[in-house]
Amino acid sequence: MQFDFWPAVAAGVFGGVMMEMATVVPRVAGLDVKLDLHLMWGGMMRLRNPAAGLAGTAFHLLISAAIGLAYAAGVRFVFDVNSNLWAWGLLGGVIHWVIGGLFIGAVLPLMDPDISKGLSRAPGWLVTKFGRRDFLAFFVGHLLYGLTFGILYPYFASGDGGHIAF
Repeated sequence: MQFDFWPAVAAGVFGGVMMEMATVVPRVAGLDVKLDLHLMWGGMMRLRNPAAGLAGTAFHLLISAAIGLAYAAGVRFVFDVNSNLWAWGLLGGVIHWVIGGLFIGAVLPLMDPDISKGLSRAPGWLVTKFGRRDFLAFFVGHLLYGLTFGILYPYFASGDGGHIAF
């Protein structure tokens, strides 16, 4: 599949929205999910509510767009994928989950002043310190990102991407 900039950006943004559903839906259902990527990104920018949530949302979507470009580059230049992009998206989601989990474990404690001062708890590697539910939500969120990207990118790029997505 050819690399296509704007479709990759759009698929990445949609993937980022779907990723958030893995924490938002359980929280709305009354489950105790501590991970909030919007507040996490906002805290790293040294902002507090409500500015942290708004800035974190904007930054999360910007990062999601950039990651969409990375997925598209991988699809074209690393693997040269021309079919079953949904499955390649899931593989990308697993890779994305590991990289994101390492980032959260290593960088977040250094950048969020509340964590470095002991005012809030660090989520740990792959969000393991927040518990099983958050670990699972973080994993499923990344799979949702990859799956959404893998389905939408070929449709956005060609308008008739069914033969590439599936």
